[in-house]
Amino acid sequence: MHKPFARILFKWNSTETKRMERFQFAHPHQAELLVEIADSSLHYDRTVKNSLYAKAGIVEYWIVNLVDGQLEVYRQPIPDPDAEYGFRYAEVRIYQSGEQVTPQALSAGVVAIDDLLP
Repeated sequence: MHKPFARILFKWNSTETKRMERFQFAHPHQAELLVEIADSSLHYDRTVKNSLYAKAGIVEYWIVNLVDGQLEVYRQPIPDPDAEYGFRYAEVRIYQSGEQVTPQALSAGVVAIDDLLP
């Protein structure tokens, strides 16, 4: 079985005033925010990857949902024996076009949902 990999992985370097580093095609390790771009992979990203990233301790996971034209934000990983890898996210929020979201690790930064969608 191949390990799933993130499309975009962000890591903030706390020693340099929250400077953002971007990693493409990396496995989730020590990331504050992980972003997947989903169309045909939407179900897999919501179930398998969601549980895997929660288990890995990724504190915030976003799915740019191209099917429904929205952003799904998952936060607060918690144990769940019914989830694929035994973990899931306690907080789930859906953002629509016209809204904005602030990543937890970057409280001064705001991302417009329209900037993420085609």
